[in-house]
Amino acid sequence: MPIELGLLGRFGEVFQTFARLAGWAFAGVRKLLAPVFPGLAPPPGIGVPPAGGIAPAPAPAPAPAPAPPPPPAPAQALASAPRTYTVVRGDSLWAIARRELGAPHRWPEIYELNRAVIGGNPNLILPGQVLTLPGGARPAPAKPAPQPTQPAPSGKWAWPIRGRITSRFGNRPDPFTGKPDFHTGLDLAAPAGTPIKAPAAGRVVFAGPRGGYGNYVIIDHGNGLQTSYAHQSAILVAVGQHVGAGAVIGKVGSTGYSTGPHLHFEVKKDGRFVDPLAYLG
Repeated sequence: MPIELGLLGRFGEVFQTFARLAGWAFAGVRKLLAPVFPGLAPPPGIGVPPAGGIAPAPAPAPAPAPAPPPPPAPAQALASAPRTYTVVRGDSLWAIARRELGAPHRWPEIYELNRAVIGGNPNLILPGQVLTLPGGARPAPAKPAPQPTQPAPSGKWAWPIRGRITSRFGNRPDPFTGKPDFHTGLDLAAPAGTPIKAPAAGRVVFAGPRGGYGNYVIIDHGNGLQTSYAHQSAILVAVGQHVGAGAVIGKVGSTGYSTGPHLHFEVKKDGRFVDPLAYLG
């Protein structure tokens, strides 16, 4: 009897180990072998494995699927309904379009909506004027990147127009009085309406009538350089606007102190007039 019990214990250890390696429930093994080894009968309540063999241990429940990512946020946009804006000191249509609409190129829309308020010159807006701004979706305003001066590939600027030189920089007789005078720029004769192009990138710091200059534009190019364009028949830029090299800023005319359609082109370096021919390619 001791030997039989010892053998039974050894068989039990072997089958228990085998059942664990095979993933079977040990209680089922005990009940299956109970007819041969009564000492292995399982306690009441343990089920019998199916006839096809010993049932494997149940597989672990699958992990729950991860929650789907949230939908991407819509592109940032600010809906804008038509509204009014009161002009403050230092404003320009270009600056208002950039700040209020997020799109500086839309300044002509503001002008067209408010032509009766502003008058014939879009560069002459006055503090206190109430303007209607166009509506529509718009991106959030972004600060424009500074644009450095961009000379022509030859190292010099392209000409603002192609025209005949009628008066150079320096001393000359005044065309109206004949008295000695100093000419601060370069005169280029061309048909009225000829497009005037910025020879280098920069920011418009003045645009409007100025005495004998007539319709006049000044562009600041950084590094102490400014260019100016006089006697225009039409101004196509606004104060504060950034322009690239080759951008059309106006049209040739004969406004102000002028004897006929031409462009009076000036260059200033550190506040002093210099010969424009030194900068033109």
